[in-house]
Amino acid sequence: MARRHAQRATALDPEYVFLMRNFDLRQGDYWAARSRYATAFPHLLTQELTRLNDRDAFAAIDLALVLQHTREDQRAKALLDLSEAYLHTAPRMGAYGYGISNVAIFALRGKSVAALGKLRDAEQAGWRGGWRGWRYYRDFDPAFDSIRNEPEFKAVFADIERDMARQRAELAARPKDAPLDLGASIQ
Repeated sequence: MARRHAQRATALDPEYVFLMRNFDLRQGDYWAARSRYATAFPHLLTQELTRLNDRDAFAAIDLALVLQHTREDQRAKALLDLSEAYLHTAPRMGAYGYGISNVAIFALRGKSVAALGKLRDAEQAGWRGGWRGWRYYRDFDPAFDSIRNEPEFKAVFADIERDMARQRAELAARPKDAPLDLGASIQ
């Protein structure tokens, strides 16, 4: 059933191709994942690509992981470099914020110490998951497989989980008709 929903989401919006990519990666079918990106984001596989926009930058990071599995390391590196350049122009938070995409880039480059440091920076800046949700990154995103079992990775997400529990408790304890101050503690 989850696969059917992922296929439907991908058909509605190519941005959700990462859901089917994850399925393909679990099956070890890297070429199927690559083919999905070739259909959804064909321009990411061209040699002429010199810069990315917000939508492409995040898809490029997801595709770079696939390309590492298909032994297209130079193309993967180029996509990570272009994505990183884009991230320098974007805010961390907000609808078009990069969240922890910089962490994924460092993890995919094999720079675990830097990735974990950037993850801690994001947590301390108030990052709590964006549209994919923090649990997705903690438990499922294959870009974090190389650091997922690191003590610091677990510690950061334990801190996030505690903060989210605190926020839920504060919300539950407030009077039902009290105005909600969205800027106070909810990220």
